[in-house]
Amino acid sequence: MPGNLRSLHFAQAKSPPGFTLIELLVVIVLISIIISMATLAITTGTPKQRLKTEAQRFSALLQLAQDDSLLNGIELGIQLTENSYQFVQLSDNGWQAISNNASLRLRQLPQDMLLELELDFQPSSLKSTLTKVGKVSKVGDVDRFNDDKTTKPKPNIYLLSSGEIAPAFMLRFLLTDTDVSFTVQGNEDGSLEVQFHST
Repeated sequence: MPGNLRSLHFAQAKSPPGFTLIELLVVIVLISIIISMATLAITTGTPKQRLKTEAQRFSALLQLAQDDSLLNGIELGIQLTENSYQFVQLSDNGWQAISNNASLRLRQLPQDMLLELELDFQPSSLKSTLTKVGKVSKVGDVDRFNDDKTTKPKPNIYLLSSGEIAPAFMLRFLLTDTDVSFTVQGNEDGSLEVQFHST
């Protein structure tokens, strides 16, 4: 083959410039993840949209925690207060915050949003139950604790490694100045439902 034809043949054999299918798929996945995170981060909008976003976020994180519990054979729980929630894991030292998954960190709700909890169809208080332990000594009119240890509260809801939720619960997300709310209902078989309520 003459030199000119050989160089022409090699020039044609090179792949044309462009993107491979894998590169395009990676870009599409990255864009969809960024859009999802941006959507969850946005808290502006109507009261109904804000409540729906928070309820759906909680439900998605709960499903993530259930999968983690089931796949790794570990017992997890959810500690709730009136305006926050946190996923915890049972260890030799009791219930500890999950440190290996940033998605399951402590979540603080906006100031005007509250949580109400029912366990097995009975209202349950979400007032903080942290108490100090140790000897109390009086210094003037102030009580002082000799030991700053605190007892850690047990979870309100347990996510069992068998895939079950104990006890069955209904968690209501509501705003202080509206009559709309969303509830996340967790059934003992591990299934979840998100519902809208308006009075």
